[in-house]
Amino acid sequence: MLCAQEQIALGTISALGAVNHVVIGAYEVEKQQYISREFDGTMEMTSLTGNITEMNGEPYLHVHATFGDLNGTVIGGHLNEAVVSATCELFIRRLDGRIGRKLDPETGLNVLDI
Repeated sequence: MLCAQEQIALGTISALGAVNHVVIGAYEVEKQQYISREFDGTMEMTSLTGNITEMNGEPYLHVHATFGDLNGTVIGGHLNEAVVSATCELFIRRLDGRIGRKLDPETGLNVLDI
């Protein structure tokens, strides 16, 4: 993973581009699980935003994205996977410091540990 290789412990991520396959999800708090769906086809990554923190001493990425198809239909959510079809212009901004994460038993999520 790039963040581990470059020793990026804290940062922000932004991107745009073109993809032909994505897996995105939404979190159901009541069930404490992500519900993911796969989408295939020609899509523009209209926005990707996220952060880099740490959990158990390893980089932890939290990324959300939106994608638009040829009909103008937009989908979005928690990004699990994306396959770039033409280009992806991704920027990582390294920040000073460290922020960890811990499991919140009430929600089942890995929340910021500040």
